[in-house]
Amino acid sequence: CVARVKSVNGVDVPLGSVPALESFDDVVLSLDQSQALPPATSTAQFRWIVTEAPSLSEVALTSPPGVDTEFVRGLRIPGTYVIDAIVLDDRGVASVNACSLTLDVDSNELVVLLGWSESSSTFDLHVTKLGADGHACVPNLGADVGGGVPAEACDDGLDCDVNDCVVPSVDWDDDGQTISGGDPTMSIDESGFGPEIVRVHSPAPGDYLIGVQQTGGTTDNASVQVLGYGQLAGEWGVQ
Repeated sequence: CVARVKSVNGVDVPLGSVPALESFDDVVLSLDQSQALPPATSTAQFRWIVTEAPSLSEVALTSPPGVDTEFVRGLRIPGTYVIDAIVLDDRGVASVNACSLTLDVDSNELVVLLGWSESSSTFDLHVTKLGADGHACVPNLGADVGGGVPAEACDDGLDCDVNDCVVPSVDWDDDGQTISGGDPTMSIDESGFGPEIVRVHSPAPGDYLIGVQQTGGTTDNASVQVLGYGQLAGEWGVQ
């Protein structure tokens, strides 16, 4: 049994190499280098098993019995993933050698996740850096913001939401760019349950406001999780 990383984001990976990975990388794993030993003549069955993953990752494989497999929603959460594999030959004999891959996803970042339980509901995640005056500026703000943070319905270009961050256009670190390490990016899942995820590699010093706006449906069963360096820093239900 020989397990390998076949490609990352469509780029082939040299045999024997395990590249550095970042959240949301598209990773393909493969057992295509495995060989049967005599008297068997070929490999016949394959099994992939996720044996370790960050607690919030909800990781799943697209094809656990395939020679190649990927991750259903990608490696969204920073941390360490361990994937084991077994290969059976055409006589039904399983491989006995250790066959495993350890994937380390960059955890030097801030991650904010919004998820909910009903596909008929829709929510928008907002992560906003407070301005120099300590105020949060949130476009289309329709309600008071809790926690004593002064907020108003305005747009100072610092609010990261589905309109401004899926294609990065927010400059949090004031370097004149919107794709540098201190700027946020957002990923959304179209399955109907979220999550919406905002991540920042190197958050700039300052205060930030996290908000959720329900834009459709009847349920308020949503939650926000905040991770720093791969560790859960806080979790809140949305009321």
